[in-house]
Amino acid sequence: MPSINKKYRKDAGELVHPIEIQRKEVLPPVNGIVEEQWVTIYSPRCSVSNNVGKETVRQNLELYGLENKKFTFRTHPSIDVRQKDIIIYKEERWEIYSIYDYDDLGIFTVAIAKKVYQ
Repeated sequence: MPSINKKYRKDAGELVHPIEIQRKEVLPPVNGIVEEQWVTIYSPRCSVSNNVGKETVRQNLELYGLENKKFTFRTHPSIDVRQKDIIIYKEERWEIYSIYDYDDLGIFTVAIAKKVYQ
């Protein structure tokens, strides 16, 4: 779990990067074929910073070179952002794998995402 400096207050003036948060929607089957599409659920402005570290999978095998970013944006009261949603930032796809409340006040949400290579 990332550590958060509680003395630092987020300023809304830092939210300058436009992003789109998208969720996969399953359409009704047509001729027995199920179609999926990504639908934009929220388009906030956010602050973006690089998130450094390493990811460990399967018996201490370490993977380096994964691009991770931390997206901080205002929390929307009626939209629930989840893991496995994606963020579109500068026409690149980023898959959210961790999401949490910035300071437990419900004002800002932080999403940690890794780049999706196509």
